Amino acid sequence: MLEIWGIDPNDVVAVGTDNAANMVKAIHDKFGKNRHIPCFAHTLNLVCESSLTNAEGLNIIIDKVRSIVVWFKRSVKASDQLRKVEIDAGTSEGNMKKMILDVKTRWNSTYYMLDRFLQMIPMVSNILFSDVKAPNMITAAEVEHLREMMLKLQI
Repeated sequence: MLEIWGIDPNDVVAVGTDNAANMVKAIHDKFGKNRHIPCFAHTLNLVCESSLTNAEGLNIIIDKVRSIVVWFKRSVKASDQLRKVEIDAGTSEGNMKKMILDVKTRWNSTYYMLDRFLQMIPMVSNILFSDVKAPNMITAAEVEHLREMMLKLQI
């Protein structure tokens, strides 16, 4: 691309990329180590992922919540039941909440998934308990652990 655009590699001051090994190597090989700038957002995402993975017992709870969210997203029956529970509770069409599934490349999506899950526990738990094919609901102790962690994350 440099040749196509007529750019001399010596004129390139820096190149920003994610932290993927292939990207880092390509930039180092073409421009040298001193011209590579790792993406701050990607680095932050890696730090957050690592923190969640290394937090004792937290990754197990997050995996349980994720499996519940995935189940609701894949099950039309469960989604319909959740919608009915919200309607019965008097929630208007425009204010209904849906489960949020996290995305590996967006560190804050795990926060949003957990936050929404905690908001929806009363509705979700009854549906989970009534379906033998549903994943197991997290325990009361795990719910408390999540609530404590979420409080610490609020600034």
